[in-house]
Amino acid sequence: MTRIVLVGAGHAHLEVARQAPRFEAAGAQLTLVDPGAFWYSGMATGMLAGMYDPKEDRLDARALIEARGGRFVKGKVASVNRHDRTVRLEDGRTLDYDLLSFNVGSEIRTDLGRETHVWPVKPIAGLCRLRERIEQWSAERPLRLLVVGGGPTGSEIAACLRALCEQNGLAAEVSLVAAGASLLESSPAGAGRRLKRELDRRGIRVYLGERVTGHGDGRATTDRGTSLPFDELVLATGLQAKALVTELGLPSDRKRGLRVNHCLQSAADERIFAAGDCADIEGENLPRLGVFGVMAAPVLVDNLIAAAGRQPLSSYDPQSRYLAILNMGDGHGLALWDRFWWFGKSAMWLKHRIDTRFLDAYRQCYQENGPSP
Repeated sequence: MTRIVLVGAGHAHLEVARQAPRFEAAGAQLTLVDPGAFWYSGMATGMLAGMYDPKEDRLDARALIEARGGRFVKGKVASVNRHDRTVRLEDGRTLDYDLLSFNVGSEIRTDLGRETHVWPVKPIAGLCRLRERIEQWSAERPLRLLVVGGGPTGSEIAACLRALCEQNGLAAEVSLVAAGASLLESSPAGAGRRLKRELDRRGIRVYLGERVTGHGDGRATTDRGTSLPFDELVLATGLQAKALVTELGLPSDRKRGLRVNHCLQSAADERIFAAGDCADIEGENLPRLGVFGVMAAPVLVDNLIAAAGRQPLSSYDPQSRYLAILNMGDGHGLALWDRFWWFGKSAMWLKHRIDTRFLDAYRQCYQENGPSP
């Protein structure tokens, strides 16, 4: 039986887990290795805003794969020995593999230090803890919240922090620092201007063209000399690949991840695959969005089965246009699709529908028997 080890319960590996019966029929055994629950990035800002309960933003990865006939190992992979074809977990356990697939996501890229009251947007579980801390705020003065990063995620975070404070009756000063001359620089200019007006309307102070260069003792400084006090600081400054996939001794990029071909397979080791944020597909420069992991999943499923049977692999060709919807935390959304955009409640309605249907499709695979312990 071909031993296939899946490292990380990411968007693509959820679908691989759901298709476990196909692997069993093909003579392969699936093992998913992950530290815990899957947190869905698409609803993370809504969870932060108080729109969703944290449990609504999670999937039970163990229950999913076990309900479908696969195996789950709770743990975190520390290293891979490609010669012996083994993976070593942080607790010292080892697993043998014939095929190995990575779907471990990405992490915040920053030169700023990590300390108490500083929250990178990943892992998402950290945003849940930030929400709890804000909900417990009891000081008489306004809560000072600072978000660093003017892309879609940073803008969403700022809006949703404002919504969370309003929901809890908290006076708050919310600020957003963006290095660019405008918000959403890679999107239509009109969308960035509309977003800026919305943040202004909601009392969020936006600093454009400034880069945070340091912080300490509850105060951040920018390259233009601005000093910003904060109680909680959120880092949304861009993403990079995790060291696990860039230290395999295979072609990789520190920012983009493990280099793979359009079959999602390492050209230097035919036994290793990758998808999602940790995969750098040759000839592509994809944004770090969950949609690409979701769309790559069916190809990854087919190719792992094909590789197990030594059959030809299929090609994954990412779409050039995709829908992205920003959650403003107050029932409104900003939808972006190619050069088109719109702002309003209909955008948020669509986002909610897409996100909840995605999660429900996987939950129904295991909820009949209840979640795993």
